[in-house]
Amino acid sequence: MTTATCYRQQIVRAVTGTRPAITWNITNSGALDRICARLVEAERAAEILQAKGYGKPGLLLHEVAALVPAKI
Repeated sequence: MTTATCYRQQIVRAVTGTRPAITWNITNSGALDRICARLVEAERAAEILQAKGYGKPGLLLHEVAALVPAKI
């Protein structure tokens, strides 16, 4: 199961309750897929920045991004 799929299921469960996410009909699947893809990108960006020495686990991505020096 991909990370995007995990995000998708968590989002649907958070909104709909305890019924399995797969049993719900998603009205705008494309929008939900884009949100999940963006979450995966943000997670990966945070990992890359941390591996390069920016920030530490637990910081929000925008806090880590603020530590990156401006490009000259």
